[in-house]
Amino acid sequence: MKVKYLIYGLIDSRNDDIFYIGQSSLGLKRPKYHFYPCILKKLKSYVYNKIRYLQKLGYNPYFVILEEVDSIDLLNATEKYYINLYKREGNNLCNLTAGGGGTYGRKVSEKTKKLMSKKYKGRKLSNRTKVKISKAKKGIKLLEETKHKILLNSPKRKPIICIETQEIFDSIRQASKKYKCDFRGIARCCKGEYKQCINKHWKYLEEFKGD
Repeated sequence: MKVKYLIYGLIDSRNDDIFYIGQSSLGLKRPKYHFYPCILKKLKSYVYNKIRYLQKLGYNPYFVILEEVDSIDLLNATEKYYINLYKREGNNLCNLTAGGGGTYGRKVSEKTKKLMSKKYKGRKLSNRTKVKISKAKKGIKLLEETKHKILLNSPKRKPIICIETQEIFDSIRQASKKYKCDFRGIARCCKGEYKQCINKHWKYLEEFKGD
């Protein structure tokens, strides 16, 4: 089954405003994670305080999928894009950072999963929410070329070179996909922790001096 890499927003059902932007490499599991009773009971961060506050007032916040991207490499850059976008639109977001550091969902019991699945199954966006999301994204939807440029400019992404073949890759993950190997092995070569990965030497391009 193909993994879905998603950017999602949490919605205040009082006014259909987005109050949090998140990312998921686990499909719909991560957005639903915010509403698990066992999680809401334990976590005390800004976004969970907001969800509890709304529920206490009798409102049920929900989530919407803003965009699906092709790879995990694009998640951080796209999350930053949407956080910046909705802040410019005047949304009071609970995100305390500029985004890009995404976290992954914790394991929950099968009983809790079934309860949450039943609760949110078939839920549809209101017309008001659809209009707000459409207005915010109108004319400024990320194109593939734009996504690529954002990703290349990310400070965490560094081009690398294979010493034996002189191939240059935009990222470690790009090289690992071509050679069908674990990206962590190449990363450790670039950091000087390993000498070789798949019988090849690897370096960050900025550190390569033609030796």
